[in-house]
Amino acid sequence: MYDSLRLFYANGGGNCYIISVGPYPSNISSLNSSALESVLKDLALEDEPTIILAPDAVSTSGGPYGFQQKALGQCQNLMDRITLCDLVHDTMISKPGCMTFATILASTTSNMERAYGPWIRTNLPRTLFSENVSKLEDHLGNPISLKTLTTDGEIIKIIDDLGITETSIGNASSAESGITGSATISFESQLKALLSQFDASTDTNAESKLNTITDFVIRIVLAVRDIDTALPSSRKPSSN
Repeated sequence: MYDSLRLFYANGGGNCYIISVGPYPSNISSLNSSALESVLKDLALEDEPTIILAPDAVSTSGGPYGFQQKALGQCQNLMDRITLCDLVHDTMISKPGCMTFATILASTTSNMERAYGPWIRTNLPRTLFSENVSKLEDHLGNPISLKTLTTDGEIIKIIDDLGITETSIGNASSAESGITGSATISFESQLKALLSQFDASTDTNAESKLNTITDFVIRIVLAVRDIDTALPSSRKPSSN
């Protein structure tokens, strides 16, 4: 449903009403069509909706057909809305999915429905911010793991990578305070201080001051190397 809503609004969509049928199951394929069908009676009481659809219905254990039949029945009774029927993923003209859809809905087809297929690939980006992962809560204020809300492997990988990156950022802060000796002293300010000491040095202690600067820079380089090694390889900036 998430990507369906994004495409709806990306293409000029207006008002949209969402009726919850409860939390997502741990496995979306275990979703039962009857849960979706149960809210149609509530929808029938509303005059404003003009298109009925349930994108997640294609993932139900028995397919989307039970919900679509009930939705079409409502359209025929009220005559003020249509049903947009999503087809199963493999549906193409002459493919089994299309034939199944046509066969099951043959008794309820009318001018009150539109079928959508085949599925299309899009290039809509997915953006995650730190607060989306670490500060997500339900309506009771209980923490929620974002990974439990999706089965999309790509999104789960991004969430994992973000966690690793946040840890690396924390390690960078710890490394800075460990090298400078204080959480309030940055690499930049420490280096400026060391350079000032070198500029003010005499012939007798110039080599010592330069060695101090060299050691300081080497410690920074080694810390950055360790942090870079821990970063997810797919999220590292290009070296080109």
